[in-house]
Parts: sequence; structure tokens; C-alpha cells
Amino acid sequence: MKKRGETPTTYNEAVYSAVHRSSVPPKMIADHLGISESTLYNAANPNSEEPQLPRKHIVPLTRFTKNFAILDYFEHAVGRVAFEIPSFAGSFSSVAREAAETTEHFGVLLRQIGSALENDGLVDMKELRHIEPACLKLIETIARLSAVARQEAESMVR
Repeated sequence: MKKRGETPTTYNEAVYSAVHRSSVPPKMIADHLGISESTLYNAANPNSEEPQLPRKHIVPLTRFTKNFAILDYFEHAVGRVAFEIPSFAGSFSSVAREAAETTEHFGVLLRQIGSALENDGLVDMKELRHIEPACLKLIETIARLSAVARQEAESMVR
């Protein structure tokens, strides 16, 4: 079984994580899904040969528990990554300035990574802990910039 925070490697591990590593008690999850608690526990058995949680429960379970383990499993399995859609507060120019600053910081980080790679050719876990948040921040900021630009363009059409 994976530790808390690790991406599950099987669907059943992901369901287990969503049910047992959520801040919502399993009884409340079962009630929300309209199934018995024992059915939920069976669905969350990581050693089950066949997946037991029907597809129709994935989205309601994820939204209710705010535990993204099942979606994380699917994303990891297909080599994709998802992130929360950022809020669209701010004008296009303010978001563009933020994107420019974030990109500038990302450039500094890339130079640091380049230096680290020149030393030993590897990225270690300490370096990764700096790389990942910066990458996600850049992606989020660019997504917000794109959304704000779309909002402004669509408002001009109306």
C-alpha cells in the first residue's frame, strides 16, 4: 500500500486511498453515494481481483471527499497531469505581469537545474522539491492568463 501523498499504482489502491485517506468518514461517503458502508468497504479493498467501485461513483466521490487519488491514478497511468483550474481574478494586464514574473523565476530555476545537472547529471529529490512547485506555478499562471484573455475576448463579442 502506498504512503499518504504517493500516487497509487492501481485503481484499487486509488479507491482505497479515496475512501480511507479522506477527511470524510466512510459512512458519510457511502450515504452520499447511496450505497451501503459494507459495499463501499468492499469497493475500497486494494487486494480485490476486480475493481468494485462503479464508474458512476468516481466523480461524486471525488467531489464529496476532495480526495483526487482516483483521478491522480488515471492521470499518472496515461502520462498526464491535472491541476485545479485557477481563479480568474484580475485584469488581463495584471495576470500578464504575473505570468512574466513567474516565467522569469522559472528561468532562474532552469539555470539552477542546469548547474546541478552539470555537476552530476542527475536531479535528486531535494532539487525535485524545488522544481515541481515552480513548474506547477508556471502552468497555473499561464492557464489563468489564457482564461482571462478568453474572458476579455468573449466580453468584446457580446
